[in-house]
Amino acid sequence: MIDGRFCFKKAQKYYDNGEFGLALKSINRALMLNNTNYWYYQLKGEILRMQNNYKGALRQYNKAISLNIKDDISYFCKGYLYFKQNKLSLALKYFNKTLKLYENYNIYYWKAKIYLQKKNFNLAIKNCNMYLKLSKGYYQENIKEEVFKEISRNIIC
Repeated sequence: MIDGRFCFKKAQKYYDNGEFGLALKSINRALMLNNTNYWYYQLKGEILRMQNNYKGALRQYNKAISLNIKDDISYFCKGYLYFKQNKLSLALKYFNKTLKLYENYNIYYWKAKIYLQKKNFNLAIKNCNMYLKLSKGYYQENIKEEVFKEISRNIIC
């Protein structure tokens, strides 16, 4: 007998391979078999986001959070979704909610990028430094260089 976990794992494989149409079919089947697993909604949100269906993705993240208010991944995904739409205040709100649940260096990276776009260089540097401190050199992605280039572009002499 097929259960939701089987379909979920299949959907994850399709997602990882960039086969979003097949991933969506599999995750929908998983949800038909079990509509109480927040991971299923979170993955469906990611699939829809990759298909540029931001409204649909947001509904799925919200459903995941309604099933598990400590789902830091769905909060992060909402923040990233808002960042992609240039809704920076909303992105910041959800990145901060994520940080309350789980301190991850990636969140500081995205917050630094937001503050850079908002031209709040002090907070960009602060978040950049937190990113560098917590990532321990694993994923530098030249964020500090990016911050300082943007600052130098905005200095009026």
